[in-house]
Amino acid sequence: MILATRSLWMQRLDALHLLTPLRIGLLLLGAMIATFAVRLFVERIVRRVPKSQNRARAEQRGRTLTTVLRSTLVAVIWLIVVVTVLGEVGVNLGAFVATATIIGGALAFGAQTLVRDIIAGFFVIAEDQYGVGDVVDIGHASGTVEQVTLRITRVRDGEGKVWFVPNGQIQRVANLSQEYANAVLDVPFSIETPLADASVALLATLDRFAHEQLLERPTVLGVHDVADDRYQLRVSVRCRPGEQSNVRRSLRAALVTAMQQGHMPLPPAGGPTVVVVNRKEDSGPSE
Repeated sequence: MILATRSLWMQRLDALHLLTPLRIGLLLLGAMIATFAVRLFVERIVRRVPKSQNRARAEQRGRTLTTVLRSTLVAVIWLIVVVTVLGEVGVNLGAFVATATIIGGALAFGAQTLVRDIIAGFFVIAEDQYGVGDVVDIGHASGTVEQVTLRITRVRDGEGKVWFVPNGQIQRVANLSQEYANAVLDVPFSIETPLADASVALLATLDRFAHEQLLERPTVLGVHDVADDRYQLRVSVRCRPGEQSNVRRSLRAALVTAMQQGHMPLPPAGGPTVVVVNRKEDSGPSE
């Protein structure tokens, strides 16, 4: 009896031409509820993502992830609703789907590079590979990141050039700004200066060096290079991310002051050392 009553009820609605509008209304209501649930669900998921120590960067990352995920899921929901509604009003979905498939295939083939860039950019932001202000080497360019979007990464190098690198073309990333950075400096000494004296003088100068961005005391790694009239001692300074250049400049100034005050030996006089490499002689043409 329940099934018969239900059938009569639906037949009555169909006779009044209310069954199709009722179904469409229920579909729209369900889509609105699903959209609200998606918005709430995405926000909660993004809140659980580990956040960066940089508050501004964490907020930017959260907004980007929320916008991308929310827009994608909402678009899928309403696409399903539109197709279903078209079927309810009697539109031939077979021809519609076939046409949409052809158009979609053509667009996907023409925009495959754009799609690849967007997908790669999403994972760059989601995995927090780098952000605005980081010093990076991404293969095509190296410098300070000024902008990160889903499609491109904008980097300004040391010469002031701005590079726009599509995210899909980035094969490797070297981030020099996560947790800490190392400012490396090679200090030249005359080949006649005893190594022990140079090391003692350099260490004494480094002990007096102070900078607000230092994380650890500077260390001398040892002899880095040897030429005819000089050798170089490499100094490494651990500092805050992105402050390598400032720390390196301050350290150079401290070394120059120490040399002028007689606390450190002077570097060798003259221009750069020319290193001559003897190639193996052969009977072939010279390069």
